[in-house]
Amino acid sequence: MTPSAPGGATTLEGLRILVTGGSGFIGRHVVSDLSSAGARVRVLDLQPHPDPGVDLVQGDMVEPDVLDAALQGGVDGVVHLAAVTSVLRSVEHPVLTYRTNVEATSMLLEGARSAGATSLVFASTNAVTGPMRGPAITESEVLQPLTPYGATKAAGEMLMSAYVNVHAAESTRVLLLSSDQLAAILSRWADIPAFVATKPRVALLAPWT
Repeated sequence: MTPSAPGGATTLEGLRILVTGGSGFIGRHVVSDLSSAGARVRVLDLQPHPDPGVDLVQGDMVEPDVLDAALQGGVDGVVHLAAVTSVLRSVEHPVLTYRTNVEATSMLLEGARSAGATSLVFASTNAVTGPMRGPAITESEVLQPLTPYGATKAAGEMLMSAYVNVHAAESTRVLLLSSDQLAAILSRWADIPAFVATKPRVALLAPWT
């Protein structure tokens, strides 16, 4: 990715970054920060973006035509935030949750690889680890999801791990438990490999080159 600019600020000038779920609360801030850093941001979301100036592909990413439109022209990186995030909804609609959180993630992986992406940030959840066994969740926790939501996000993590290994790529997982941590990672995009080395889960950086 683009190196840090003089003074320590990260420059993403000209990088093409797709943000799935970019119309949501966290996504809007991610889009704003990436754009301010010079990235050429495109949003893929079911909902419209409040800023009419944002490059938006509106639709369901599990639909091939929608995903193709989002990746048209190629991408350098993807921030994958789109998901069914409600535990209750995942219990009431497990098939929809699987379709959105697993099937769409698999399609995005292949599409992004083919479109030239070199880095991927995947927002997951502490729900992949199930009940807490201590005062804090650590990087050594095993996967033990208790809900369809947690299970599908764990599947997303495993899909990414397997996918990058199949393609002989290095991958690093990052634990993000708050939007502040996500913002910190995105603000240091060029320094992600060093930053995530000790924080494996809930977002996945997957360099393909």
